[in-house]
Amino acid sequence: MALCWKDRYYWIMTYQVLHRLALAWLLALAAGAALASPLPDFEVQYSLRYEDVRVGEAVYRLARQGDSYLYESRSRPVGIAAWFRKDRVQEHSQWVWHEERIRPLQYLYRRTGGRSDRDAELIFDWDALQVENRVEGHPWQMDIPPHALDKMVVTLVLMHDLARGLRDVEYAIADGGKLKTYRFKVVGEERVETPAGSFDTLKLERMRDDNKRYTALWCAPELHYLPVKLLQREDDDRIITSELRSVTDSLRQSPPQDQ
Repeated sequence: MALCWKDRYYWIMTYQVLHRLALAWLLALAAGAALASPLPDFEVQYSLRYEDVRVGEAVYRLARQGDSYLYESRSRPVGIAAWFRKDRVQEHSQWVWHEERIRPLQYLYRRTGGRSDRDAELIFDWDALQVENRVEGHPWQMDIPPHALDKMVVTLVLMHDLARGLRDVEYAIADGGKLKTYRFKVVGEERVETPAGSFDTLKLERMRDDNKRYTALWCAPELHYLPVKLLQREDDDRIITSELRSVTDSLRQSPPQDQ
């Protein structure tokens, strides 16, 4: 049966509307994929040692909160160290996934329980390419490059970059009112024993302009390249290590494929 011009017009308009809705739906799916975080939510716990003595513990959590993410940590002294120190340190970094990169929005640091409390806050203004530092209520501004980070999220960025196949990386870190450069390089592969288990890892060293301090970390591909061990040797040869004690199952999935 032939359609009259009104019927043809109706079906043409219906098709165009459905086509636009389908296109909008596909674009929304694409946008959602582009905004997806490279890391799952997780919680990990580390043990801190001074030489062979356990002196502290720290818990780190990453969780999505609407369109942004919150990465936070809490650390405290344990064992014999708790007899002499009562410090509690809390840090958090709020960030967004922007153009395939982690972009920090706010960093908070709070130390309580010791001889003197301390509060610091960094607010990132990406339109002005500035960060506002607020330490003990005294604000000042500092210019930053387009991909600057705070000192907390650098770990997450390193995990993501290692998963992408990068093995020699450099980051600009806004910290303490200064812009610092962190450089890391993969120097080998090692099997590492930790309280949380045994892991095949990539060993990285932090490249410094001087040799006063040495920093190495071991990142496990099976945990999305989470650092499972960190060692720092101070200029007086004191050795401080941090080892993974527990990890949520969300990080025990297969890591992203190298690109």
